[in-house]
Amino acid sequence: MKIIQVIGRSNSGKTTFNQVLCTALQQKGTVAALKHLGHHTFKLEEGKDSTVLFQTGVKTAVGVDEEKAVMITRETALPELIRHLADMGTDYLVIEGFKTFSFPAVVIGELESDHCMLRNPTVEEVITALPGFPALYSISRLIGNGRTGPASGVIWIPPPTPGTIGSTPIEDRKDLILRTLEPLMNGICIRYQIPIKGIVPEQVLIATIAVNDSSSSCRLLVQATEMLDQAW
Repeated sequence: MKIIQVIGRSNSGKTTFNQVLCTALQQKGTVAALKHLGHHTFKLEEGKDSTVLFQTGVKTAVGVDEEKAVMITRETALPELIRHLADMGTDYLVIEGFKTFSFPAVVIGELESDHCMLRNPTVEEVITALPGFPALYSISRLIGNGRTGPASGVIWIPPPTPGTIGSTPIEDRKDLILRTLEPLMNGICIRYQIPIKGIVPEQVLIATIAVNDSSSSCRLLVQATEMLDQAW
């Protein structure tokens, strides 16, 4: 799943741009859109069954009709929502807002950002730049889809307990990561590492599996995850 984040000041034209971008991306695969509502609270329709069920305190309520399903969840953490969308088989995720997160971003307008990848681009320029955007392929989807060719994976690494090595930034753990994954280096190439701003207990390791067989790729990714979990 490619993650395309679009940020900018209020009324800069982000949503208008994303409407065109989402339409264009649908020619290439399954698209999901995720928007940060900021200070605006989404109002649930009073008295509707899905609202009433949600108000009982359940974590998630889903209403389904003949054309669509509406899901209401109490989960608001961006990493968890991204993981969920990846597991659903999304090919492209367009995120609007969440500008404090450090994904390489499309910036609309004059907003200053230290993770700007493209500023005021055309949709065609974004499509051309897709290989440079970060990708998240969940292990379950890699296995379920039987991917062929080189498989990429994103491993979200939580620290075991505060104050241990797992709670330090990934930049300070590069030597440990390299030593841990050394037995797999013929199959794994660490492409780049990104600390996500605003998330203290979680960091991200992005790795590329440099083999052509999809089942071997999945096994290596699972093995790398287990080895890193043990290392922390």
